[in-house]
Amino acid sequence: MPRLAKRLLLALLVLFGLSQLTAGCFSFRMSREDVEKSFAGRVLKPRFHDVTVGDRSIHYAEIG
Repeated sequence: MPRLAKRLLLALLVLFGLSQLTAGCFSFRMSREDVEKSFAGRVLKPRFHDVTVGDRSIHYAEIG
């Protein structure tokens, strides 16, 4: 494998690893009110659901 290809592969692996490490630092949450404001005036409307499994509850929105 040529030297340039090895360096490029190493750089891509490092970037991928860093992206995976930093992905846990981001949160993409919106309150119910924020979601409703975001979709106000649009054709698609969000529907909100709750799922409970054992003692855990998940609240999620479905669009479409």
